Amino acid sequence: MSSASLSVRGFLGFVAIWATISVLEASDFQEIKNREGTVIPARPTAYDLATKTVALELTTGSVSKVPILDLHVKSRADVFTSPQVVESLRGQGWKIPQPVFRRLLAIGAGAIVMSIGIQFLGYWMAAGFVIQEKGFGRHLRGFLKLLGVTLVLGIIQGVVQSLLGYSDPVRELISQGQTITLEDFRVEGNPVVDIVFLVANFLLPMLVLVGHYDCLGFLKSLWALIVYWVISAIGLVLLWGAAYLGFAFWLGSMFQDPDGERFNEVILRPLGLL
Repeated sequence: MSSASLSVRGFLGFVAIWATISVLEASDFQEIKNREGTVIPARPTAYDLATKTVALELTTGSVSKVPILDLHVKSRADVFTSPQVVESLRGQGWKIPQPVFRRLLAIGAGAIVMSIGIQFLGYWMAAGFVIQEKGFGRHLRGFLKLLGVTLVLGIIQGVVQSLLGYSDPVRELISQGQTITLEDFRVEGNPVVDIVFLVANFLLPMLVLVGHYDCLGFLKSLWALIVYWVISAIGLVLLWGAAYLGFAFWLGSMFQDPDGERFNEVILRPLGLL
């Protein structure tokens, strides 16, 4: 499997795991803290955009409405990971503001460009080490061919696995014409399809290299691919690891502010939540 496919799936897997953990934590009673640090065992259930108050379901079953600014800065962040709170925001017509959405798109596009750049660096190093040919333009064209084949193959694989891998409950819902929710959706692996695409993920990139470099044999192309994948994987791990640590440090520094004003200015107000 190519490093491009691995990088995309790795990133999506990280986001999915983080979101799943956040939802599971938010669905149970949490230790919500007020600004003084007093712990309130409660579950956030709704947020009122007009009054800027959060509804907290206490362990006694009663509901208390608390101004969001009366909570500790970390608890303010925890409130908005609650699926009930997100649903209440949608019910009030809340959407991500366009400036924030454009900024997120720019960050995502920059991350993709940097990832592709690191993969090209890995390809270039592999080409120089294994293929031992010069020419920046030729290596760039070869990389773009390989990247295009990888993306098309990844899309086809995702579509085929989704169509053939629905679990029986999902098939039943589809046959009944019912709407499928995230809670209902399950995809089961198909071993035959997995083996076919595993072979294709090795064979097609090898054919691309053999076709692009006329003097390259299958074994040499396989060796070039392995070197390319290893170098690219190392580079991507370093990139995403540095990005994750930087984000964690940046977010942690905002949580150190006792009043949470920096978190309010950087996160909540731009999102229209304050």
